[in-house]
Parts: sequence; structure tokens; C-alpha cells
Amino acid sequence: MTHIIRIFVFVYIVGFGSFLLKANPIVIEYPMVVEKSIEYCVINKICIDDNHTEIFFYYKNPSSKGWINFSRTTTLEILRSSESYELQYAKGIPLSPYKQDLRFGEGVYFSLVFPSVLKEIKRGDFIRIKENLQGGFLFSFRLYTNIKEYSRQCKLMNDFVYKQKMKTNNNKESAIRSKSQRKRKVLKKDPDFKID
Repeated sequence: MTHIIRIFVFVYIVGFGSFLLKANPIVIEYPMVVEKSIEYCVINKICIDDNHTEIFFYYKNPSSKGWINFSRTTTLEILRSSESYELQYAKGIPLSPYKQDLRFGEGVYFSLVFPSVLKEIKRGDFIRIKENLQGGFLFSFRLYTNIKEYSRQCKLMNDFVYKQKMKTNNNKESAIRSKSQRKRKVLKKDPDFKID
């Protein structure tokens, strides 16, 4: 009986010890982005725990016939160590070859999930997310909160989408004007024309 109690106590202590050894998750809101390939997307938050690394985005469609998806070849790289991790799955958007259509100016929140980098990462490290396709998505950011930079990027995103909308509206208006300003042929009455 005492032998069973000792085993139980040992298992309990080992189990509790492993619970204590688990690292605390890292949550960074509004990370400092240093490079990105598109102006109409921002990173809201990064969560890194024992199980996965999840990066939360907001994308705003700048065109009249827009869509969004991500390639399965997307990777996360820790620039200090050049470690690379493949995308596991996405939340809120489809992966290629599927896509989600968006109306002009419509936004979508989504996240990309990678394996955990908790043991390899340090605060202040630089990370790159790269869609390994020609002309693919690219974001490089630092694991450091910078609300001022995030606000600036949100303003850039909204300004970019607004300019695209104005460009589209101006193109439509000029097309309408050019149609209305075309010279119309004036019919002249033929003196020999008679209706019987």
C-alpha cells in the first residue's frame, strides 16, 4: 500500500513539476513592422505558446473585384537564427487553391498558425512571414509593441484604399464625360426628301 502511495506521490510531483516548467505564452499586440509587400494589410497581434505560433492580421480589399487566400508554401522565419517553419493552417481565410471574394473596401480578420517558436524566440527578435511564390506576401516584424507604428500603418492602409476608390470613381466619371462630350452628328434636312 505504501508502495502505491509513493508511486502516486512521485507521479503527482513529476506532473506538477512539468506543469511548472511550461513556459508562459508570449502575446505581443501591435508589433513593430519593418517591411511589408502590401499596404492594405496590418498585423494586430502575435501569440506564441507551447503548441503554436499564431499571427493575427487585418486585410482591407483595395479593388472592385478582390479576393484573398494564402499559399500552403508560406513560412515563418526567425531572422537571427534563420530557422524556418511551415504554415500549419489559416483561420478566417482559405488556403490555395480556394479563395474568398471581397467587395471593394471590405475587410477581413484572419490568422496564420505555425508551429511553436517559443523555445527559439527572444523578445525583440525579427521574424519574417513569406509566401514562397513570385510576387507573394511578405511581412517582417519585430517582437516588440509599437502602437504609434501600428497606427501609422492603419492610416496608410486606409489612405491607400481611399485613393484606389477615388481613382476608380474618377475613371468612371471621365468615361461618362467622354461619352456625353462626343460630337453628335447633326441630321440635316434633305431638301429633296418628301414623305408620301
